[in-house]
Amino acid sequence: MPLFRKNKFPLPDTLHGQSTEDAIGVYIDLFRNERTASKYLVPLLEESHPVYEGRSQYAIARIRGYLFAAMETTVITPAGLAFIADELQNGRHAYSTAGAAKALRAVKTLAPECFEWLQRAILNIRGHDDIICFDAINPQRPFQHPTTALQELFVTYAHFGGAAKAALPVLQAFYEDPYGDFNKQTKEGIAAAITRITNSEAMPTADCCDGFAEYKFSNTMAGTSYAVKRKMKHVKLEDQSARQYSWKELTEKKITAVAFFYTRCNNPNKCSLTVSKLSYLQQAIRQRGLTDKVQVLGISYDPDYDTCNRLQEYGRQRGMEFTGEAKLLRASEGYDTLKKYFALQVGYSSSIVNHHAVELFLLNEEGTVIQSFSRTDWDIETVAAAMETAAMQPVKRPSLVKRTVSAMGLALVSMLNALVPIVVAFFPKCPICWAVYMSAFGIGGLQSLPYSPWLKPVFIALMVINLVVLYIRGKRRKMYLPLYLSIAGSALVLLRMQYDQPLFTYVGMALLLVSSLLNSFDFRKIFTGRQHWRPGLSH
Repeated sequence: MPLFRKNKFPLPDTLHGQSTEDAIGVYIDLFRNERTASKYLVPLLEESHPVYEGRSQYAIARIRGYLFAAMETTVITPAGLAFIADELQNGRHAYSTAGAAKALRAVKTLAPECFEWLQRAILNIRGHDDIICFDAINPQRPFQHPTTALQELFVTYAHFGGAAKAALPVLQAFYEDPYGDFNKQTKEGIAAAITRITNSEAMPTADCCDGFAEYKFSNTMAGTSYAVKRKMKHVKLEDQSARQYSWKELTEKKITAVAFFYTRCNNPNKCSLTVSKLSYLQQAIRQRGLTDKVQVLGISYDPDYDTCNRLQEYGRQRGMEFTGEAKLLRASEGYDTLKKYFALQVGYSSSIVNHHAVELFLLNEEGTVIQSFSRTDWDIETVAAAMETAAMQPVKRPSLVKRTVSAMGLALVSMLNALVPIVVAFFPKCPICWAVYMSAFGIGGLQSLPYSPWLKPVFIALMVINLVVLYIRGKRRKMYLPLYLSIAGSALVLLRMQYDQPLFTYVGMALLLVSSLLNSFDFRKIFTGRQHWRPGLSH
């Protein structure tokens, strides 16, 4: 019986930074040979998963390598393939690279780009290879089944047989080994791969691997909550010249490419390369004549360490020209909000970054993400073309009439909120009062309506709800005056219910009405129309 039918296995979020590596290994081993294990294993590969919190880079490489190796006997999803591609293209640890090579063998629909990943992995790891073993997450020496990352990479070439014929020239160049990069055992593995591929019948390849194209350029921001978006206006950033910006003033009115990095990163394929590519992207948008419509920003994962001086030096060494359309920044306030807004895939050991993905996002003129390039070796011309397309789209804003009607509607709703405490102010105290009230409004036949004492607590409860709503709105707008006026007005209304003082009624009503008006109107929206009306790009 398949394991998952027993419903006895915890979800990946049960693992955390305090879990031992042996416990993590036992969890991973539960899903070996399970075809549908991806839904349990792939979430553990996310760089921001709590399981990596507080761990060293080498411990993370062991966990991820063991995870990848377990995926060799599963069905690889597009999300899982994205992690495999990222590791093969950017990984610098022998264990995790070898695991990714094993996992790639589970892919059924192969594309030429997959062999490019393997080639890049060989170039990355040939100076960092090591003897490893996948018998356990922490195997005892001497290893029973030793291997190396290079051996696993060439075995993966051989695994695909005839489908890898296009890679034969690359493999032949590796075998000739003019620089002496490979030992005798590795060259035997290259020769075995060449023989297997040469003797296999040619097989067609697909345009892409198992839906990976649809996944790698997807919009990862779909799940960002409204509350997080609202908090972005409080994020403050400082650039390489120590100039301060709010998130809104930095991103409004221009299409923006935002990439993330940090200066202490020791993987040259990630942060250093990212900032270098930002400098080339800057040149590309200049050539397209887009400098007044788009901008390029790099934001640090490590805002406490990456001071403006470090940012300036790091960028200049990688060719960045700090002009109006290009900046490197650190979050001086609100980094946690920034991290949540972009759903950044980054982990920390104490205050130091221990693992992260390659991440670049395109934003429209209102700072909303319209496209993302995560865990992919993004192409400069592709990103520049996407920015140009976005910049050429007209910005749709509502007419003055629509904005005025919208503001008036908001005012009407808020005015209705104020009616509840006013009803309490005029709430009749006895059955005879009901007849007087109904007569005053000319409502025939209701003068004899029986008195309902239970209505008083109902109205009071509604008044309390109104105050809660005012508090929530005041907290969002950082404006509590309407709330304070409404509290004062409501207090006077309640006093009127105990003491027959008409002055309490009139003053209370006046305060409630003023509170309602202050809570209603935002005149900036009427005349500027700054609302999120621009649609995102379709993918």
